Amino acid sequence: MDKESDFRKVIRLLYQKRPLDKNELADIGEFFRNPGNLNELNSYLHEIPESDPSDIKLKIESVWAEIEKRTEQPHFFKRIIPIARKYAAILLLPLFIYTSWVSYHYFLSPEEYFTLATSRGEQTNVILPDGSSAWLNVDTRITYSTSYGKKERELTVNGEAYFKVKKNAAIPFVVHVRNLDVKALGTAFNVRGYEDDAVVQTSLVEGKVDVKIINSNGVSEKRILTPGQTLTFNKNTNSAQMRLSNNETVKAWTDKQLIFENTPFDEVIKNTERWFNVKIIYEPNRFKNDYLTLRLKKGESVERLFEIIDETIGIQYKKDAGNLILTKK
Repeated sequence: MDKESDFRKVIRLLYQKRPLDKNELADIGEFFRNPGNLNELNSYLHEIPESDPSDIKLKIESVWAEIEKRTEQPHFFKRIIPIARKYAAILLLPLFIYTSWVSYHYFLSPEEYFTLATSRGEQTNVILPDGSSAWLNVDTRITYSTSYGKKERELTVNGEAYFKVKKNAAIPFVVHVRNLDVKALGTAFNVRGYEDDAVVQTSLVEGKVDVKIINSNGVSEKRILTPGQTLTFNKNTNSAQMRLSNNETVKAWTDKQLIFENTPFDEVIKNTERWFNVKIIYEPNRFKNDYLTLRLKKGESVERLFEIIDETIGIQYKKDAGNLILTKK
């Protein structure tokens, strides 16, 4: 990796919205242990046309605080922290004094990122700048930078998306979705991670993917998926599981089919609200022991879905002020 890539990586790590894992903290620690790196970083930042230097300083300080807080970090951290902080303060001082406008906006400003989004009840598919294809399920957002397809192929997903990745061995395809980082070369896979869901998952249809799992404590582990496997991470239990999956079921939503397999009733309702852009009112306690397996074909309505549910567990519904009210028979 060239120096510029190293510098951009360090700054991006400083601005991650999620907790840094042990390996990422180690990368930053190793970088700041070398005074030469700091000097070169200083020069590099001087060449950037715009930024707020004090913000970078605050971010560096916050990361040092995080490293110090992690008592379980490797012992070398305890040796390098005092040295690295000293050099960071001395060598970056000219940056803070003489640079009038050098900030993280160069790395993460909204002007340098594209966002593609769907609303509830809406789906779409797009061709990404590198030629890869992406399908966005309802209420989904994907974000990627202007350097996508040139220096990197990384994007962030909030919601559900299916990708058919154009092969490029030199630039891996990486999807960040909640607690998972999914890395692929040329493959087809699905990711799902809605903000209000406890579970985040990825399913592999073709090829191979490396998945990095980052738990709530910032500890990471890696898994490799082969076709027909799904990896699920539960944020509530802070645990990951692997299971076999059906590719047809995984991809069904891209053909506008809604499929549930032994799914808790509350999850069915949550997904139905997103799928049809409706509000459903019900008493969760009355349905807490109900699990549903069903398929709603392309073009079928929410009323048809309720008919299927009625045939399974017995329900009735009515419309009231734009809402759908469900009750058990």
